[in-house]
Amino acid sequence: MKLYRYRPLNALLYKELLYSELYLASSEELNDPLDLHGQLNFFSEEENHIKALVSFLSKQIFIHCFSYGGGGRPDTQISLFVGAKNLFNYERLGKYIVNEFKKYDRKIVTENDLFEILSSYCNEKISDTAFTEALGHKRAKELYNSLDKLFAQFLSNSKVVCFSKSHTNFLMWSHYASAHTGICLEFEIDIDPDDSNIGYFPVTLPASLLSKRDNDPKTLLWKEKVSAVRYPASLSKLSFYDYLPVFQNSSNVDLVNLSKSYWHPYARSIEGSFLEKLEPWRDEEEWRIVSVRFKDEMPEDNILRFDDNALTGVYFGAKSSEISRKRVKNIFKYTNCDPMFYQCGVDGTRKIYVEVLHDDDT
Repeated sequence: MKLYRYRPLNALLYKELLYSELYLASSEELNDPLDLHGQLNFFSEEENHIKALVSFLSKQIFIHCFSYGGGGRPDTQISLFVGAKNLFNYERLGKYIVNEFKKYDRKIVTENDLFEILSSYCNEKISDTAFTEALGHKRAKELYNSLDKLFAQFLSNSKVVCFSKSHTNFLMWSHYASAHTGICLEFEIDIDPDDSNIGYFPVTLPASLLSKRDNDPKTLLWKEKVSAVRYPASLSKLSFYDYLPVFQNSSNVDLVNLSKSYWHPYARSIEGSFLEKLEPWRDEEEWRIVSVRFKDEMPEDNILRFDDNALTGVYFGAKSSEISRKRVKNIFKYTNCDPMFYQCGVDGTRKIYVEVLHDDDT
């Protein structure tokens, strides 16, 4: 099967071609603001879930109060602890949450919804002076920011490489290939015999780790899973309770390539949510490699090196210049890639037509 990768004309493109690289993009670099943002749902009608939520929140609140409250004075911190223990337990906070959750007919409680519920509870229930000082509006905001960072650690650090099934999509040439002046790369992948929505993309070690460019006997080859993107009417929500062990063990979650198998099911589930985009994006026919990360990493870590044999074609945009065509073709003299070259054109109906470029064509 062929997959296509639209690329803009810039310095990064020439580096990617020279070193056979695929750049893994973060959520901030994607043009869909909802892309790669796992959306937690805190709603539940199960008592054990609400108890688990209260226990989790109580722990975070205790940490917050002891970190920020009372200026470190033991007497004040003891007062905070007693106040928190009395207020943030299932009999009080838990039952309050249960009653508030009943107001959500769609059975979806977002992170912001949860923070509003906690704010209302604090405003109604807190009467102890020391505790009010420790968890006033400013401290509460800091607590919510802390929780937001905790959730983001596991849901906002993943990266993707994006492809399409089509190399003749007029709008994708416009949006992702410098308004038809860039290129589109053609890759050949293997399709899973049991699932036509899953393929395997041939890659090697990251370029930065290779000691040689050509015929390196230490080069390791493997296949990265690449999957078709789904286009539902609304994006799936991740149940907070399914990921509670991750959030409860934020300092102990395996952060080195998920080498501990215990965390793999959580990563696979997160990966599934990052294979969704809303219905209006369907025409892009996107496929993607999803790399689930539980921490932020350096740009050098966000690179895959594709097997040179996987690149089978290079399509030049309808508005590509002679100099850019010469430069791209010249780069491949220094690599082991041997792609076919094509020139795209457009007609009055926005259809893309393709012609083969021969060796003496520019």
